[in-house]
Amino acid sequence: GEDLPGFGHRLYPGGDPRASLLLDLLAETMPNAPALSLGQDMIAAAGEITGRRANLELGLVTLTEALGLPNGSALTLMALGRTLGWIAHAIEEYDRDTLIRPRARYSGVPAATS
Repeated sequence: GEDLPGFGHRLYPGGDPRASLLLDLLAETMPNAPALSLGQDMIAAAGEITGRRANLELGLVTLTEALGLPNGSALTLMALGRTLGWIAHAIEEYDRDTLIRPRARYSGVPAATS
């Protein structure tokens, strides 16, 4: 009943398209990479046991292992991707001359005030 790191994503219950893309590209370019085979086996086992599908984190770890990148590279790539996304949003806001407004509202417990 515990979370399984690298699997499941609340925004992508049917599967994280970012992970699928990374793993598909890796399969095209490095089909014999041991990390890819291990990742595919893990995805199959996790899907059978939990019904959860791979998320971006598993895709990034599989990619960095296949490329032989240093430990911590998956987190670095994730942070880089997030930063580039923020920059893209800022450019869109400048082009439109308006702020992009989120369509969601926080509905959790209010923060305690002192």
